[in-house]
Amino acid sequence: MAHICRTQLKQTLMIAIPAVIVALGLIAGIVYFLTRPVEVAALTDPLETEGVPAALPEEYGYTFYMPQGYNAAAQVCGNPRIEGRDVYLYLTNPIQNPCQMRAEVFTVKAGVDSSGKQTFLPDKLLGRTGFIHPGTYVEKVTLDKELSDGDTPVYIKIALRDGETGQSLGSFLVGTTLHK
Repeated sequence: MAHICRTQLKQTLMIAIPAVIVALGLIAGIVYFLTRPVEVAALTDPLETEGVPAALPEEYGYTFYMPQGYNAAAQVCGNPRIEGRDVYLYLTNPIQNPCQMRAEVFTVKAGVDSSGKQTFLPDKLLGRTGFIHPGTYVEKVTLDKELSDGDTPVYIKIALRDGETGQSLGSFLVGTTLHK
């Protein structure tokens, strides 16, 4: 039978107890991080402005969109002005909407479906606004990188969410081409 030395036992416990406490702290932190509620307000666009944008030039194509099957609408420029990485969409959330919304700008990927028909799908995310409340607008979205000169086909995805719970209420796409 092996003899346990008290000094060795004390040294082992002096190392093991703090290690166990650190491990439990890490586990508690991970559990907290994974189970905490998402802060709904944290996703709101800091540049959100009350009202609607002042008269915009007709060439911006500022248009009202209300896709079939949705009880929400959006106004957005279909031919927005571009300055550097900023795309001036003037995303507007009409006051009568029951939800918050944001715009996400994607490149377009062409493909072919199983019947041989050509399809176009959102591909790479270029940039997004934060969510805006009903009765507000956000002037621009800043892209992750500057666009190349020429035409860039894009989809503007309008994502909708419940303002209290943060739950997704769906999305719809607006197709356009950005001209730089």
